[in-house]
Amino acid sequence: MHLNTEIGLFIKSNELNLHLREKLEVDFHTRNAWHLQVADKRGIAWVGEDIVLDSQPADSVFQRLVDWFLGILPIEEEM
Repeated sequence: MHLNTEIGLFIKSNELNLHLREKLEVDFHTRNAWHLQVADKRGIAWVGEDIVLDSQPADSVFQRLVDWFLGILPIEEEM
């Protein structure tokens, strides 16, 4: 089994394509999504609209625990 975390969509309709791009644009704005960036001497940085973090953002201790657990699983080659 292989994990693929990417998805692609090919839309032939110009009208539908434009409509979907307008609806999805807000999801990709820096205030709504983190962007990864290579950081000097720190490895990876998570960049938001007005903040840069050295570790993955999490809303709760439980989310940090899940992130840690998934990080130790030997699935890197499957990603």
